[in-house]
Amino acid sequence: AAGAPPPADVGSVAFVVAWCGDGFDWVADLMTRSPGTQKVWKRLTLYQKCAVYNASAGGHEVRYTHDQSDTHAPQALDCDVTGPNTTLTSTDVRRAILKHSRAAANSSVDRALRALDVRVVPLIEPGRGY
Repeated sequence: AAGAPPPADVGSVAFVVAWCGDGFDWVADLMTRSPGTQKVWKRLTLYQKCAVYNASAGGHEVRYTHDQSDTHAPQALDCDVTGPNTTLTSTDVRRAILKHSRAAANSSVDRALRALDVRVVPLIEPGRGY
């Protein structure tokens, strides 16, 4: 039928997440906890809603600057940020996911994580720090 999903997507799950500096350890943890997840979770779409800054000590950080009275310290990111204008790429996200995975090489969890279709959509509001 017109507009129907391709057969490979039937019976699959896609997670859509708004991202603002959060770690990616939950992806591997979720995939490890449930063998069924490995069979149906096919796509992770990440909406990057926060600006990422170069940290003075190296690496990258998210700064909570939306409110002038906010006293939160910048949050260092535990991932590479290699996209244009300090945006995440799908490769950055995949590397961070695999970095936190305790799955044995070539296990069903490892294969499922590597096969996960990761997409990043930059939706950063100008001047938004978080």
